[in-house]
Amino acid sequence: LRKDAPRLIAQGWGKSNRVIWGVLGRAAHRSSTLIGNALDYAVQKAQDGQTGGIPIGPDTSLLLAEIVLSAIDVAISKPPIQDGFRYVDDYELGFNNFADAERGLAILEAALNRFDLQLNQGKTAIIQLPSPVDTWATELRIMKFDKHPSTQHYQLLHFLNRCFELANLHKTEPVLRYGISTLGSVIVDKSNWPMYQDLLLQCASIESGTLKSVFDQLLFYKQRSYKLDTVKLGKVLNQIMLAHASLGHTSEVAWAIWGCLCFQIGISNESISEIVEMEDSVIALLSMDAKKKGLISRRVPFTAWQGLVNGSELYGENWLIAYEAANKGWLSHPGGNNYISTDAGFSFLHNAKVTFYDEHAKHPIRLRRAKRTEPLPQPAGGGTVAELMSEYT
Repeated sequence: LRKDAPRLIAQGWGKSNRVIWGVLGRAAHRSSTLIGNALDYAVQKAQDGQTGGIPIGPDTSLLLAEIVLSAIDVAISKPPIQDGFRYVDDYELGFNNFADAERGLAILEAALNRFDLQLNQGKTAIIQLPSPVDTWATELRIMKFDKHPSTQHYQLLHFLNRCFELANLHKTEPVLRYGISTLGSVIVDKSNWPMYQDLLLQCASIESGTLKSVFDQLLFYKQRSYKLDTVKLGKVLNQIMLAHASLGHTSEVAWAIWGCLCFQIGISNESISEIVEMEDSVIALLSMDAKKKGLISRRVPFTAWQGLVNGSELYGENWLIAYEAANKGWLSHPGGNNYISTDAGFSFLHNAKVTFYDEHAKHPIRLRRAKRTEPLPQPAGGGTVAELMSEYT
């Protein structure tokens, strides 16, 4: 039985009192002195008193998830569930026959229901063994690349074509992102760069989740004096912003704006007209930074965000805009009111030069480890290799 457990983090976890149930059980008494209730109270305080779920993003949420899932582990530890494992929120359980697997699935569903959680039906399956294990990742991982330009050209083309084919076959898996990260250990010959760059941009267009890996590659080769086609890159990034802004996909838009900042690429008026309608503090700050650096027309008004630059927003969900936009001088109160200096808490942060957005930040470029293209040499007379020498660039 292979399944994705209850999508706790992806769905915001529903009610935060699941943590109480995980620590104390469903019938726990609502006493603030009990550890489960104390955790529930802390989670609510971190979300302006809301009980709608556990926050997505902080590492503490992973610990809270483990509290809940550990309680589910205990609840399902009975026959016919005897063999299996859980990795974060993914369960794989083994059974002797199909009937036992169905009974095990029912037990798991019942345990989840006690926490008001449901199975992710799209990722739940009873699979008859033997079953292929990690086939697409293994196939991509073992591919080799030559240093000879013409041979490497066809190898890269074959590899990325295969990535596209596998991505279509495994639509819910991060095939393209894995494939690009695998190529991080290959040094592409300069003669193959135009083709390789086009394929990277195609990956970014198809799957915006690959943007970080694509930026890693582009910045690495830019550092090696390879010529970037910023016109093509600009078209791709603006297309991503246009496609995702109207859908409210904040992560995709934020990464695209970050790419424009990294490569000094202009953001079109068409793109920014969609972006300014988004209610997201990170996107707002990235856009203000881009405008300050001349990547957005100075004629474009940030009317909606301008309305958030006042003292009343400092303790609301848009506090980051209210503090940072004024703190950096990107936007100011229409009446000239220096509301940060009159607020005890935020004036302390301002005087201590505390900032939550670094406009001087650079995208980190990781060191590359070149893949070997030839077999490791064996010492004379047989035996084991005395020392393995790794090539680094």
